[in-house]
Amino acid sequence: MREFTLVQDIAGTVDDHWRAFFDPAFEQAIVAAMRFRSYEVVERKDTDAAIYQKTRAVPRLDAAATVAKVFGASFGYVEEGTFDRASRVWRVRTIPDTFGDRMFADMVMKVEPAGAASRRTLEFRLEARVRGIGGMVESGFEKNLRTGWRDSAAFLNDWLRAHPAT
Repeated sequence: MREFTLVQDIAGTVDDHWRAFFDPAFEQAIVAAMRFRSYEVVERKDTDAAIYQKTRAVPRLDAAATVAKVFGASFGYVEEGTFDRASRVWRVRTIPDTFGDRMFADMVMKVEPAGAASRRTLEFRLEARVRGIGGMVESGFEKNLRTGWRDSAAFLNDWLRAHPAT
């Protein structure tokens, strides 16, 4: 198992962050910018207490040759997330298509005020119980998550500057 935390400065308030994060136009734009091979919202429920969203995605994959050989060119995953409106916390479980019974990535996202802007904290827990290559798989996932969320924060910051709250 591997755990790590990312802390990112966001060029908008906490409200600005969540407004953009759950905006379908932002979602489409960031999926295109991140060059996902495919991305689909399978289910979405929006209540007074929470937002639940299940997506199916096939991202770009930057993995070691051994890992890429195991997962193949069409590596994809299902992501199930719940945003608790009271605590303003987004919790996600990502389950890959391959070895879904032995691998997962959990993430908890919190956004807090930081002056006139905000700070986003992402806590990850990865586990790959795949004999012989589990550590390499976890390492590859961590690398992809770090890169993807770094790029996501940059895109979000550009989006917030171009789409200020009205």
